Amino acid sequence: MQNSFGQRVSWKQSLPVKVYLDPSFPAQYEAVLRAAAQRWEDVLNRSLFIFERAAQVSTPGKDNRNVLYWQNPWKENDSKLQAVSSLSWHNTQLTEGDVKIDAQYFSYFVTDPGDGKVHLESLLVHELGHLLGLTHMSDDKASVMLRELGFNLKRDIPTAEDIAHIKCEYN
Repeated sequence: MQNSFGQRVSWKQSLPVKVYLDPSFPAQYEAVLRAAAQRWEDVLNRSLFIFERAAQVSTPGKDNRNVLYWQNPWKENDSKLQAVSSLSWHNTQLTEGDVKIDAQYFSYFVTDPGDGKVHLESLLVHELGHLLGLTHMSDDKASVMLRELGFNLKRDIPTAEDIAHIKCEYN
């Protein structure tokens, strides 16, 4: 991610990032979320995230909290978006990030692909990559940071290109 001056933004040394799980996020998917986070943590060999269940429902927005939402109804204008990550920063320091997952127009699978379903861990690896400051990639077709994740497709292991980008920010 870059600020308006073309400088890369990241959490710098403000790691691990505390992420609240909105009550809308299904408890049965917390292990999948932790596995997705572990993919990035294994790359950097350090803790990157702390997840905590939020006590009450909140609304996505600038509230100085990082929150993961499971939205149904989907409040975005585009029903083709599987998820949306929104980041805020000051200078080159990330200060806040929200991840909203479309639970209205998309169905997700964990182990058994189904007709027209999205692999949840792959989607979470991608969105956590955004939360860390990574942008979409177009070169590496296996990258977890490609713009779109196809149905029934697993793409949950960071590639050499993904690893180079995350290490550029955090090593």
